[in-house]
Amino acid sequence: MTDALRILYVVHQFVPRHVAGTELYTEHLARGMKARGHHVAVFATEAYHGEPQSTLREKDLDGLRVFEAVHNNAFTDFENSYLDPEKEAQFERVLEEFAPDVVHVQHLCQHSLNDLAIAKRHGLPIVYTLHEFWLLCVHNGWLVRPGYELCAGPEAAACAACAKTCCPAPKAGTGEREWIDAWLARDATVRAALENVDLFVSPSHFLRERFVEAGLIAAEKIIASDNGSPPHTLRRGPHDDADHLRIGFLGTLAEWKGIHVLIEAMNRLGDDEASLELHGVLEYFPQYVERLRDLARHPRISFEGRYDNTRVADILAGIDVLVVPSLWYENSPITIHEAFSSGVPVVASGVGGMAEFVEHEKNGLHFEIGCSDSLFAALRRLIDEEGLLQRLRSSMPVFKTIERDCADQEARYRALLSPR
Repeated sequence: MTDALRILYVVHQFVPRHVAGTELYTEHLARGMKARGHHVAVFATEAYHGEPQSTLREKDLDGLRVFEAVHNNAFTDFENSYLDPEKEAQFERVLEEFAPDVVHVQHLCQHSLNDLAIAKRHGLPIVYTLHEFWLLCVHNGWLVRPGYELCAGPEAAACAACAKTCCPAPKAGTGEREWIDAWLARDATVRAALENVDLFVSPSHFLRERFVEAGLIAAEKIIASDNGSPPHTLRRGPHDDADHLRIGFLGTLAEWKGIHVLIEAMNRLGDDEASLELHGVLEYFPQYVERLRDLARHPRISFEGRYDNTRVADILAGIDVLVVPSLWYENSPITIHEAFSSGVPVVASGVGGMAEFVEHEKNGLHFEIGCSDSLFAALRRLIDEEGLLQRLRSSMPVFKTIERDCADQEARYRALLSPR
């Protein structure tokens, strides 16, 4: 084996069209590894309506080699949402053309679970970073039931009922028994596929525990190790005080992010007491954004639109507190890392990875998930309690850099490649 490694990163979708946490982390990791002298490629899916789903594209993204499998969400049935012969054939082609030494999966949604067995047949070590619960949960990997009721974990009848609301129908039919059988088949396929993985990485202890408790991954095969952050998100800009509480949200303007809960709480604050900046793409979920605009009655709520990630530190320098009101558990939200690295406290839903990283009364505040009354009370405290904001600012944690993360990942790759 030569000193430089050939590393293939597999992710469901990729920048620049998709700029959520998993996609951004994959880019940061890939570019960081390239900077260390390794040969790197990314295999992602992308929608190109009008092109057949057997199409495989290749492009250069500012020096990064990217393979794109066309995926237009044209699932034929429930099984096809996790097993896809066309995607498997494309993966085989990528392995042949790039010839990696190691495969590091970031997300397999829109690919095929059989990709893991294919990589293993090629004799490749596999690392799998778990960014959310897709392997456990068919409801977009959120581990929530319809109506955003938090779910404790997989159970056949409940999961089948949930799948019925958000997944293509099983080929066998749409009765209750057919849905249960379909979910059980998926669960068995997931468990068999994961046997091919050499090492799992969980960015949070919370997510690691969920997978171990569900029996999908043996405790000795999964480590908790947070994602690294790039330098531009760790830069602390100048922070000026204002005569009102400046609240911010950064991320995807989507219902599962709970922005409507934030706006409902904001509406109850006085016109001169607070302002709210919402930073995120307005075009991804236009109906939800329209709902938010209709809901926003406070005169100091602004919809700022898409932001360049190199501007994150500057945006955070202009707010006093970041609110993360997600309606699902989250894992290791990149926006929390960015806020803390910029010296900005966080008010977050008190569950999952959010509660793990935001320590209540130390570097932020928790509120009851989905409850605008509870969020309002937390924001009210920041306005009324003298010294609270400054106390929270004084306890910011230090996060791992992407450079350190790359060094850690490289050590894992080399350990798996070493003769045993």
